[in-house]
Amino acid sequence: MKKRLVVIVPGLSGNIQYWQPLRERLQQEIGYAPSDAHYLCFEHRIGLRSTGRLEDVAQDLKGRINAEWILSDGFEDIVLVGHSLGGLIVRQTFLLAKGAAGDEGPCEWAPTISRIVLFASLNRGIDPTRKIEHRLVTRFLLWIYRLFPFLPYPLVLDAIKGSDFLGNLRINWIRLFLSHTMNHGDGAPPHPQVVQLVGESDNLVYTDDSKDVLSFPNGHYLPVPDADHTDVYKLAEAPDPELRYAVLRKAFLGSFPAVANIDAAEPTVRRLVFLLHGIRASNVDEWIKELKTLIEERDRVHT
Repeated sequence: MKKRLVVIVPGLSGNIQYWQPLRERLQQEIGYAPSDAHYLCFEHRIGLRSTGRLEDVAQDLKGRINAEWILSDGFEDIVLVGHSLGGLIVRQTFLLAKGAAGDEGPCEWAPTISRIVLFASLNRGIDPTRKIEHRLVTRFLLWIYRLFPFLPYPLVLDAIKGSDFLGNLRINWIRLFLSHTMNHGDGAPPHPQVVQLVGESDNLVYTDDSKDVLSFPNGHYLPVPDADHTDVYKLAEAPDPELRYAVLRKAFLGSFPAVANIDAAEPTVRRLVFLLHGIRASNVDEWIKELKTLIEERDRVHT
């Protein structure tokens, strides 16, 4: 029986072959060598034109890990790795394995997940307001789906900020880790360690997008120099491969202090308002922004 299972989930239209240089370097490390670790490369083949739901993809991944667990008669340790969209799949799979999402109970292998490594994970989703091209594509897809609701659902919409999938993922994630912190105290970080790596030139994912992860003692952030959103995990394309591997190595093998990265001692949010759109509207329509502004202005007047 091998001691460790390493699960790699690429991003949108990602090719698992691009991970080979990093995998080869990891296999030289203690605990990640071929004699000690088995690598499961989950090729979901999701592209811009893919249809379906990310929830179903996460269920598929959970089934694959469960099959590997049975075939190998168990592992002592599991490491989940995801890039961009793959980070969302990995996080949802973890919640499913823990019995924190869906109707099924926890998996036998859930307690062995020791680390989740996220490469530029879309933790808060793609914000279509940040880039005009994202806004146009999102509006087009939503318009098509509302006009022809019988068409298959564009899977990429689950990765848009404010989607049902992301809302449920974030709430379930916070509930799970908050319950652990309350039961075990701040001195005992929730299991597993969660590391978010973001390229310093990433124009899609920002530090604030990872607040759900970084607000807990097990969440950690690592900036990757000379990297953007697409090449943050690629050693072959790095100007200095050794420097980049040193940062990535810490994500897999490094130890981190059991302290929260975001000071939540004095929360600045006093009221949470949910704005829920109807069946023929969307979360990126102008009326939501206008209503948000009105609520904020009214709140300032009465405080």
